[in-house]
Amino acid sequence: MRPKNEVDARIALIGRLAQMDHVGEYIASKVFGIALEHSAANKGNDGRFISGPLDGKTVNIKWYGKAEGMLDMNASSLPYHHLVLRGPRANAASSRGLCVHC
Repeated sequence: MRPKNEVDARIALIGRLAQMDHVGEYIASKVFGIALEHSAANKGNDGRFISGPLDGKTVNIKWYGKAEGMLDMNASSLPYHHLVLRGPRANAASSRGLCVHC
């Protein structure tokens, strides 16, 4: 494991690397009652709802820092539901100087 990944794993406290997609999955799991898959590389879904009317249904979770009108999906392996967390709508402006990995 690369040193940055080791540090991220230690500070994340979520059992996965401190990357936006993993943190978003963790937050969604706690807020919406989702049991995450053991592997973050599970194809097609990130977990299953564990109670309520969606109990047992698969879900793919995405977290985007800005609302840009796009959704990353794998058409060959679709979950029952998609759950998208997003930030504010992106302004039509230059991205010059913005962090591309945030």
